[in-house]
Amino acid sequence: MFVPLLVLLACDSAPPDSAGDTDSVPVIPRDPMAAISLALLPEGQPNLLVPIQVGIDATTRRAFVSSNGLATLAEVNLDLGVLEAVHDLGEVPALHPLVAPASDGAVWLGFEAAPALQRFVAGEGLLDMGAPFAQCHALVALPGGGVAAAGRSEAASDDQLVFVAPDGALTVLPWTGTVMAMVMTTAGLAVLRAEGAQAAAVLTLDPATGAELGRCGSADSGIAGGFAWLAGLDDGGFAFASTTTVSHLACPSGEWSSIVSGRENRSVVPLSGGEFLVLDRLGGENHNWGFASRFDSTLTPTGHGFETGKNSGYGALDPATGLLWMNSEGTGELWAMDTFRGETESRVELGAHVESLAVDPNNPDRVVYSGRLSTEIGVADLRSGTLTRVDTDRRWPVSPVFLGERLFYLDDLTGEIVEIDRESLADLRILPSALGPNSFLTLADMVAHADRGTLFVSGPESNEVAEVDPDTGAVLGRWTLSGQRPRDPDQPGRLELVLAGGGVVAVRNNDGVLSRIDPDASALAAAGTAHAGAVKLTVRSHQMDAVERSEDGASVWLSSGRIAADTLVGEAPIEGVDHVLADEEGGARLVWEADARRVAWLLEGAVHSEAAVPFAEWGAPALAYGGEGAAAGVALGTFDTAVVSWVPLPHP
Repeated sequence: MFVPLLVLLACDSAPPDSAGDTDSVPVIPRDPMAAISLALLPEGQPNLLVPIQVGIDATTRRAFVSSNGLATLAEVNLDLGVLEAVHDLGEVPALHPLVAPASDGAVWLGFEAAPALQRFVAGEGLLDMGAPFAQCHALVALPGGGVAAAGRSEAASDDQLVFVAPDGALTVLPWTGTVMAMVMTTAGLAVLRAEGAQAAAVLTLDPATGAELGRCGSADSGIAGGFAWLAGLDDGGFAFASTTTVSHLACPSGEWSSIVSGRENRSVVPLSGGEFLVLDRLGGENHNWGFASRFDSTLTPTGHGFETGKNSGYGALDPATGLLWMNSEGTGELWAMDTFRGETESRVELGAHVESLAVDPNNPDRVVYSGRLSTEIGVADLRSGTLTRVDTDRRWPVSPVFLGERLFYLDDLTGEIVEIDRESLADLRILPSALGPNSFLTLADMVAHADRGTLFVSGPESNEVAEVDPDTGAVLGRWTLSGQRPRDPDQPGRLELVLAGGGVVAVRNNDGVLSRIDPDASALAAAGTAHAGAVKLTVRSHQMDAVERSEDGASVWLSSGRIAADTLVGEAPIEGVDHVLADEEGGARLVWEADARRVAWLLEGAVHSEAAVPFAEWGAPALAYGGEGAAAGVALGTFDTAVVSWVPLPHP
């Protein structure tokens, strides 16, 4: 059930000026429904920002998923394919911990900072296990409860390996070298240990005592220390994967074999007959979609690999069903896939993230949104509290826009423009890409130019902007932007567009470079650089939007600094304000203040009124304007709390 969250603006009257003249002072509407919000997630479900590490336990029939962004842990019922709970972990030393659920119901978590090893039990919270290392990089649940963990302190030259019993008793094992990976097998706990620049061996330990039961490996393994993923195979050997390498260790001969394969390999999943899967989180045909490759013990590809979820790299096999459960970072889901047919059996939504918004010009209570790094596009009807969602499958919708009665979005991956029905969101037509595909994490953008009846789209990979005929897809104009395109294709950001000064201003917020386009001229009209505070940080990649909200269209706001639309010369950012959302005549500004967790109306720098809209620490919201006159307002969409809100603009 989706429940609207009502958010009321303070209704104090505006204070008169010293002359007692209140005619020019904006007045906030007092209609108690004028400021409303709608949560995109079910009531009581906190958002899991980006699902990363996945651990499953066949006994409890549960999967647990950690997050890159929020201190939460998602619990999924494997039999029903539903989200059971999102647990709040409270204060944690670092995000995206390693996850190892145990058969006794406890979930073991390994963090990148101290306290590095903790146990979580629902209803009891986290318990520090007192590990002797400051950073945990390998974690395996033991049969019957307990855990094996490996990590290193800054001053140590060797890793430390510990066993923790179900009652919390901790045993430090004698150990030298680096633990590259660990996995439970039928023979015991297998530990891949780096023993030199190119030397590695797999040691099998007794999971009850830690005693060494066997050893397999040789000094010329051909692999080096670092991140690694390991699987024990039913032929007695082991499969190993690093970023671009897949290896096999034959036992008892100890012979290593390796091939170059993959772009960003992660989990290794054992199958029957000595075969195994390697999850490559960047290996799909479309950039940032994952790919599962299947190998036999000779490292020969077998059968057909298959495309997985968006950035899927972490997962495990459910032995009861044979389904591979894996994270899908970009869609905010946990996926279950058949390993032979390569078909998706289940997609469990863990969160929702708002990236772009558009307000229906015929009904400003209806807000179209697209999800951040997501395949979802939807409509939030704020008055009725209802949602309509469409999964675009392999498309990545960004920047929905209305052009008259028509609704479009841009597929960030292919650069195609998709026209959809404004009510059902069903596809009506697909226009060819004007600037080619985009393989960057820097998002493209699109704006509708009502006076020209055209669409302007940006292309981060080509570093261009194009004007497109919405009927034919013909390119009517094309401009190369100032500065260089993003140099790191994996650095999040956006090449944003805003209508201002009679033309289009493009902002590449990886570096703050601005370009102004006159649609009637072939060359750029102006170029500039935003103030340093407007440049988007990688870890807050959604924070900045380029926004124009002045009566004469003469200004563009970047974070809290105003830029002249004609010259692209900027002012210093406003102190204490993270983001200016609107700028009205008469000195009124609608601002987002992250520290105060509020949207506030400022009159000549002083707070006039504020809206307690439920924003959180992941920065300023996406926004879009709608309505006219007294009905004008701004729609706000939060990233980490997945809430769409409507805040009215002031009017006399």
